[in-house]
Amino acid sequence: MNEYEITTQGELHRNLPKGDESDWIEFASLPIISGKLRVSDPMFFRDLPPSPTFDVQCGTYRVMAKIVTYPGHRRVSRLRATLNEPSSFGSRLDDVGVDFAQVGVFDPVVLDEAGEKMDNTEGEKMVADLGAIQEFGVVQFGTDERAIMPLAVSGFGDGGYPIHELLLDGKRVGVEVVFIGPEVFAG
Repeated sequence: MNEYEITTQGELHRNLPKGDESDWIEFASLPIISGKLRVSDPMFFRDLPPSPTFDVQCGTYRVMAKIVTYPGHRRVSRLRATLNEPSSFGSRLDDVGVDFAQVGVFDPVVLDEAGEKMDNTEGEKMVADLGAIQEFGVVQFGTDERAIMPLAVSGFGDGGYPIHELLLDGKRVGVEVVFIGPEVFAG
């Protein structure tokens, strides 16, 4: 019988060298028209049961990422979608499961409608577009310009990552997914 060494996310994070985390890098504007914001592995955006979905105010959300630079490589450390700034980092709402090393944020009603209309060619293009993203970017679903999924590569790949709410005056104005940071193993 073979023995395998298993490293938990907590062990991985505790053993990381000191990295330098960037300021927030804004890379997308996300329209939320349904009042719902979903956080999901993009390959499972229409699966049941759905990925974590949150009630939010309708509007255009700023989508941002942070990059942490280590000796010899860079990784995305955080992904956030926020309606208003400055917001404060709030409590942990849920976790997002990742199997394809990416996490997206989107309006689930808009993407579900776009997904229903997609044919095989559009689906293959979507998968190719997802594969081309190295750190963060935006994938268009079909022809509806509102049907976008801003996404980021998830730090060290597959696993479960905490989702925290972003607050302004005690009201939720967005969410933040932490890929690299103490929140990952502070259950």
